[in-house]
Amino acid sequence: MRRMRPRLAFLSLPTYVVQIMLFCLLGALVGVPGLGQTKQPSIKIGSHEITLGMQADKLVASLRPDYTVSPVEETPLRQWFVSMGTEKDALSVGIIYARGNTVVGVKHSLLERDIGSPQDIFDALFDAASRLPDEGRNTCVVTTWTGYLPKAASLSKAAIYLSCGAYRISLLRNEFKSVDGKEVAGYLAWEEIGRTD
Repeated sequence: MRRMRPRLAFLSLPTYVVQIMLFCLLGALVGVPGLGQTKQPSIKIGSHEITLGMQADKLVASLRPDYTVSPVEETPLRQWFVSMGTEKDALSVGIIYARGNTVVGVKHSLLERDIGSPQDIFDALFDAASRLPDEGRNTCVVTTWTGYLPKAASLSKAAIYLSCGAYRISLLRNEFKSVDGKEVAGYLAWEEIGRTD
């Protein structure tokens, strides 16, 4: 007597039915948070988490109670400078970039205050590197840049850029002459995602 092998039921279904089932399964996996999805890259300005694709007008409105948000005119992308402090002593802590009403880039000052010491530089870079996701840590590429601006107040600029997956971290050194003629160095540390040019 010949033994019959069990057959999988879906193999006897028509091909289009199997395809529909696979598309439904894929849709369910993608639609369930944590399954089939990777987390959107995000940056925090204060307590505000910003992701690419957000509606710019809603983001700007949510930032206004805590920051001064000023639009920039005549640029290829819409931009808003995010700052805190008085108008005289305003400190820029971020820049929002949008195409139409969709956020396409964010730039954020790492410490949200002036960098005044080597410890500040270390803290800024350590905090930013600690927040990188695993895929960002494994893909970091380091580049450097230098420039000289003879007609501007800045004498020279130098920067270190870390491109880590979707995230970029930069440390910029500006060297300039103070009012009394002394050469002074100032530092800026930024993190960014998306399009910021």
